[in-house]
Amino acid sequence: MVIKGPKSALTDFLEEKGIKIKYSKRKEKETKEIILANKTNKKRYESKPYELININNYSPPLRDICLKKIEENFTTNAILKGESLDLFSKYLADKNKMNHEYFSYIINQSDDSLKIYDCSMIKDEYFLINKSFKNIELINCGQLTEETANKLINFNKNLEELSLIGAFQISKLNLPNKLKVLNLSDTKITDEFIEYLNTKYNKLDKLVLQRCYNLKESTLKIKVRHLDISDTLVKSNFIQHFKEIEYLNVSNCDITLDTSNLVNLNHLFVENTQIKVINTNLISLNVKNNKTFTELNLTNEIEYLNISGLNLCSTELRKVVNYKKLRNLDLSWNENVTDDLIEEIINALFLENLYVFGCFNLTEHTGKFAYEIYPKTRIIGNPAETKYLLSN
Repeated sequence: MVIKGPKSALTDFLEEKGIKIKYSKRKEKETKEIILANKTNKKRYESKPYELININNYSPPLRDICLKKIEENFTTNAILKGESLDLFSKYLADKNKMNHEYFSYIINQSDDSLKIYDCSMIKDEYFLINKSFKNIELINCGQLTEETANKLINFNKNLEELSLIGAFQISKLNLPNKLKVLNLSDTKITDEFIEYLNTKYNKLDKLVLQRCYNLKESTLKIKVRHLDISDTLVKSNFIQHFKEIEYLNVSNCDITLDTSNLVNLNHLFVENTQIKVINTNLISLNVKNNKTFTELNLTNEIEYLNISGLNLCSTELRKVVNYKKLRNLDLSWNENVTDDLIEEIINALFLENLYVFGCFNLTEHTGKFAYEIYPKTRIIGNPAETKYLLSN
């Protein structure tokens, strides 16, 4: 007999008729109470390896810990001056925490020099600063308008150094007469502004115009000791006074240049160009991806050297050990860089930083060696470093 219906009605019928049901073993197995055991395994915490390039993110220096405490307990009555104020400004920029309150505080605490590393969140009206400075450096000030910038400059008649980096709304300014240093990187200045500089000044100590893409046909006629026009569209006729230049950066510029005219040159950056380097008595040299550079014939004055992407032979690379003042060296993307060469260079010099990105002939041996010599020297970018960390 088959009985259909809700379970409750079926149960009542069976009880009323005295019918006993014998469940199969399968049913007994299905209805058997299952006792769950309590989980007793403790959670395991495993540390992940991190490369030397990221070491400050996982093991911050004492300075950053102190700056974090200052931020957590911040009041506008706190007194920070000089280097401490500069470090706090940089810390806020690194952590993306700059706001109007911090901005006003740094202005009030600053004396002759004002330096704010991140103004990206500061509205235009907050740049109307009623305080006089000799040096002003505002970075990433994209909300600063041309009108407000000119009002700021007009209030600071004795301004000697001016940096408005990332002020992309600015194309022209009325600059003060005493100005010695000017940085207008990432702005909309044009050839017309260069003509204005030519009539306004006879010389400047420093002029930086990185990534000013509206510069094309003009010629700079004033004398400059430090000139940075990297990543622009200027032509070869832009530079006129060669003898004055001590620092020159024309990286990523499509120009030709006879560096033999640069008799006072100490620092040269010609990355991604075809400019031949004739000068040997240099302190800094960047010839990354400059295929005209094939021999290391520098003097012992060199302190910074970037020869990445050149794939120099082992004989040329070993000349590096003769540069006893060298502190920062970039050998990235060179197939002739080996473990033996790295160890030879480290043992011969007092390097602070050695970059080896894309040097795929390096092994875990250099990975181990890097941690033995840290923090005296940082070997950064070793492709085999992660493998070494995972296996140790």
